[in-house]
Amino acid sequence: MKKNLFLFLLFILASFTITAQDIWSPVNLPSEDMAIYHMITDNNNRLFVGSDDNIYFTDDSGDTWSSSSNWPGYAVNCLAVNSTNNVFAGTFSNGIFRSEDGGNTYTQINNGVSFLNIWCILVNDNDDLIIGTPGGMFKSTDNGDNWMVHGDLADEIQALIKDDTGIMYTGTYTNGVFKSEDGGATWIAASNGLPLPAQVTALIADPDGGILVGLYPGGVFRTTDGGDNWSEFNEGIPIGDDESGSKDLSIGGFWHLFGLFVLLIVYAVGVLFFNFGAEKTGWVLIAAGLPLNPSTSSITADAENQVFVGTYHQGLYSGQDFLGVEQLTADAALFEVSEVFPNPVADKASFTVSVPQPGFVSATLFDQAGKEVLKPVSQLFNKGTYQINIDMEGLPAGTYIIRVQSDQNIRSLMCLKGL
Repeated sequence: MKKNLFLFLLFILASFTITAQDIWSPVNLPSEDMAIYHMITDNNNRLFVGSDDNIYFTDDSGDTWSSSSNWPGYAVNCLAVNSTNNVFAGTFSNGIFRSEDGGNTYTQINNGVSFLNIWCILVNDNDDLIIGTPGGMFKSTDNGDNWMVHGDLADEIQALIKDDTGIMYTGTYTNGVFKSEDGGATWIAASNGLPLPAQVTALIADPDGGILVGLYPGGVFRTTDGGDNWSEFNEGIPIGDDESGSKDLSIGGFWHLFGLFVLLIVYAVGVLFFNFGAEKTGWVLIAAGLPLNPSTSSITADAENQVFVGTYHQGLYSGQDFLGVEQLTADAALFEVSEVFPNPVADKASFTVSVPQPGFVSATLFDQAGKEVLKPVSQLFNKGTYQINIDMEGLPAGTYIIRVQSDQNIRSLMCLKGL
């Protein structure tokens, strides 16, 4: 018996060196070459995908899809969801629409909107709505039934955010960033240090209290003083200078993960992350599993931190579930993995992993035939020690191997599943 287990362990270890771990997995789409323009998830984890002809939604991560029954075929530029799960869709030339039934049907709500290209939608804490258009902003205080001109900035509005202190920031097509301390009524320029003219393509408030802006051309810039000064924040991003000397890679969007990581979509590169909870070492590319030179367009995540990456005509991809992980300490000197406990296992088991530096860690459970049966975790980790929980309920009794792999390390654990 021991000899067989030893040979089984050698087989599993040998197989680990053949292939690299993919971070992203393809998700089924209604149409294989569908263009994804924007995505959002609601409070019930329903994923909405805006395309060039309809708005599709799924409740099971893409296993099955539905679409609006009355969408008029317009291309969708931006999506947003309020606290009551009303869905708002901005189009390229036909204004804004609202769904009050989970995306099944939509009503056009353009009363008072005089510019029908909707570039962005901001949902305030009180569910007031502000939209950005080529001619400035419009606000609604009645769920979109009526709109009025909002603020004194008559510019082409590309992005809108509000930070934790209530300050609003907006990005424009060529005139940089503006900020407002009175809810958007008045705006002042806040672009000192930005390489203008440049198109603002994305804005986010980062976990350290700063603001990140994506520019085309230019890449990423950051302010930590409320927009008074900006500095380049491109370390690690593969941005090349063109013949004119400008940085020509378009930043497609930002997303928070756990409040520590910010995921970054970059057109024709993929997904990068920056760990604001650790030493600032620059952006790191996490593209394994994405197509080569992906035309990435949008990113979103659900309440369970399942991350979705959309592309133009190259598919939809998701990160592995970020579940079953509990951080025990915030420090670790070496990469270490404990034994499985309890062992033998009845239904639930755990082990700990210590991660000495930020990076990607996966754990995969194999049965005695070498077949993958579970992936308890596959995600980015900050420095620290974590408990990984495994649910083996329903698995047959027998011997199992758990492979734990980081960027530079592989460990294997053996566990027995009882009756």
